[in-house]
Amino acid sequence: MAERSRLVDDPLNLMRVMPPKEARAWPCVFPRTAFLLSDRINRMDKMSSEKSNGAGNSVDSVNSVEESDSDRINKMDKMASKNSKSSAAGNSKHSVHSVKESDSDRINKVDKMASEGSDTSNSVDSVHSVRKSLPNSKKIYVAGKLHPDLRVPFREISLAPTKTMSGEIEVNEPVRVYDTSGPWGDPATDVDVTKGLPPLRARWIRDRGDVEEIEGRKVTPIDDGFLSEKHAASLNGNGSSSFKRQSGSDPLRAKSHAVTQLYYARQGIITPEMEFIAIRENCNAEVGGQRSEDRNDLGFRHSASEPISSHKSAISNPITPEFVRSEVARGRAIIPANINHPESEPMIIGRNFLVKINANIGNSAVASSIEEEVEKMRWATKWGADTVMDLSTGKN
Repeated sequence: MAERSRLVDDPLNLMRVMPPKEARAWPCVFPRTAFLLSDRINRMDKMSSEKSNGAGNSVDSVNSVEESDSDRINKMDKMASKNSKSSAAGNSKHSVHSVKESDSDRINKVDKMASEGSDTSNSVDSVHSVRKSLPNSKKIYVAGKLHPDLRVPFREISLAPTKTMSGEIEVNEPVRVYDTSGPWGDPATDVDVTKGLPPLRARWIRDRGDVEEIEGRKVTPIDDGFLSEKHAASLNGNGSSSFKRQSGSDPLRAKSHAVTQLYYARQGIITPEMEFIAIRENCNAEVGGQRSEDRNDLGFRHSASEPISSHKSAISNPITPEFVRSEVARGRAIIPANINHPESEPMIIGRNFLVKINANIGNSAVASSIEEEVEKMRWATKWGADTVMDLSTGKN
């Protein structure tokens, strides 16, 4: 046993060359982790020596730790200038690397391909085209009462006549429903994607007299994800984005107090946005003369819509501008209406109102473009999205 203990203490048998004749051979107990650690060290030394002889540690290598931020920016500028002086084929009109093709040219090309394509699925009349209106329907507008200049959009759906049991034909009146398609859903409206949507609420905001224009800071290339003007020009064809706000005005800010719908509601003011929402929420009841009590019957109310007291739920009453104001003032509903987004149509989110749908879009750093994301937005609003969230990770 003493011999065995001695051998265990010396597993590599470094103290003796040959064991005694009577000694019993014991297996080596050298830990396997030592071999693995030694193998890793040798492998790392080999990789390090290979990189030192190659381009791995050169200034131009992506693995170099000596390259500063300014060096990378200068390198991008150099690459951009080389791209602009590339061969004629690379800068041709039909090349994917062309820097002469503007955003509007790409949009026109997409529209031309859609209209001239031999495949009928890409034509304007196809149900697969975002420009195709929903069947048997048209867009109509309803004026306001407190604010007569309001034009609240609805989609009017034509219904087929019904044949009764006696063989008579009963005509069905059209149904008006909530419409979220915006200006894109009106065939009479021509929208230029490079200019943005018409500023629907611009005059409402300025007529209240509590905002002022500010110059704001200058837009820099980094705002659009570029390192420099040359970097932006190499991809955009110019130093800045061609997408501009149609209103062309400077950003706005409040003069003294908050310029939110909550502030106005608590001051007892019924804004055009509130009347717009009231007409919109009533849907067919507002347009077709249907009793609002039918649309807002207690059987359809939210389970938590009852006031704290035992009074009858307010949702059984017609959706009026005053009801909208009171719900916002009580904090039970919100109206997203940023003063610097006058193109947005007023809508309300609250438990006593219709359910709203949000859709997410966003250009990718590797796959999509602004034009593709705009088309996604058009599809989303066409099929009922009330709000659209931009989660872009790419340029612009």
